Order: sequence, then structure tokens, then C-alpha cells
Amino acid sequence: MSHQLDGVKAKIERAVKHIEQFDRDIHRFEREAYTVRLEPDVNARTLNLFLVDMGLGDPPVDLGLLAGEVVYQLRSALDHIVYILANQTPKGKRGFPIFKEPKEYETRAPSMIKGISPRAEAIIQAAQPFQASTPDQHPLRMLNKLNNTDKHRVIPSCSICISQTNIDFPGGPIYFINFEPGKRVPKDGTKLGRVNLPVGLTPEMKMNSEALFTVAFKEIGLTKLEPAAPLLYHMLGFVSCLVDQFLREF
Repeated sequence: MSHQLDGVKAKIERAVKHIEQFDRDIHRFEREAYTVRLEPDVNARTLNLFLVDMGLGDPPVDLGLLAGEVVYQLRSALDHIVYILANQTPKGKRGFPIFKEPKEYETRAPSMIKGISPRAEAIIQAAQPFQASTPDQHPLRMLNKLNNTDKHRVIPSCSICISQTNIDFPGGPIYFINFEPGKRVPKDGTKLGRVNLPVGLTPEMKMNSEALFTVAFKEIGLTKLEPAAPLLYHMLGFVSCLVDQFLREF
């Protein structure tokens, strides 16, 4: 038997598939876009780390298209719920309101959700970005921004941000060097850091390194270089929980 929310759930399921594909594709790109050059200084007992750009350029456009598919399905799922519930609002004006300022919500939201129950309205109001201490970083605010961007151009989701470098000395220690994730755009030749060499290391000993990078959205409103996959998963979780809160309305 069909349910009124079947379409909403299908949109969220489609978003999940696109996020999973996005995640797989960025990992393929990340493994090949950059590496780390290790330069040991045995006399000083230090190891210098330098970034090497492998020449792939920006991440492929397909990643931006996948991100657009994700945000479209999530945004559409919310609008779909209001379309069903706001039965006193003209069909062309129904939509899930997302506002950064309380006054905007008070002025514009009523005409978008007329006909919904007080309980459903309370759910919508509680989920607004203006309720958060940092409205610009609220998942619905970012969702709305990304969705609007995707309508006019491919989402500029293609900065690569250094997150971590691992160095493995076979038979010796493993170093995990953490950098600030999502806030640093890599450039060829950039010195990433320096670590002390383990006791007993000789120039002939092999050192393995693994550099971890992440694709980031270049700009979402006032937010810069936001790691893309974690944000998409965060928005998915937020929207899914929000949809669950409306179940009692059906």
C-alpha cells in the first residue's frame, strides 16, 4: 500500500546514492591529485615534508554535478512535505521556508505554509537557521545556498584541502601529522611540516608516506572551504531526522 511520504523517502534514498557515489569519486581523485615528498636530514635528525601537485588540476566537473543532485533531492524532499500539508496555500507558492533572520520568517513563511497544523509549523520554525548560534553554518542554510547555486552553475566544490599526512618507517614508528582540515588550499612545493627522525634511521631505510586530502566546497555564503562529503552527510542526516518528525502528520 502506498503512503503519502513514499515520494519524500524516495528522494532521500536517491540523495543517499548520490552521496555514496560522490564519496567514492572524491577518494579516487584524492589518491592521485597530490602526494608528499619526504626529504630526510640525517645529520639534523629531521624529516621535512613538501607537497607535490601531480598535475590533475581541479577535481572533475562530475563531482559538482553529483553534489547538485544531492542538494536538489534533499531540498525537494522538504518542499514535498509542505506541498502535501499546506493545503490552504496556492500550489505554486508552497515550499519549506528556510530563513536566516526571524523577521524574514515572520514576514514570508506564513504565505508558504498556510494550512499546516500548529505542530507541523512548530517543527518548521524550530529547524530554522535563525535558531542557531551560527546561522550561516546551519545545515539548512547551507543546503539552500548550495541548491540555489546549482540552479545557475556547477557548484564550485573543487578546492582540495590538506587534512593529514601519515609517515611509516618500516620496523619503526608511524607518525600521524594532522593539519587543520578544510582550511588550507595546497600548492606545489609547500612545506607541510617537519618531524624528528627515529633513532637508528639511516639514509638507506625506506620511508612510506600517505597524504590525505579532501574535496571542499570553495564558498557557501560566508563559509569558505567547507569539506564537501562530511557536509553532504550532515545535511542528509539533518533532513532525514526532520522528515521523521512529520510522521505523526500522516
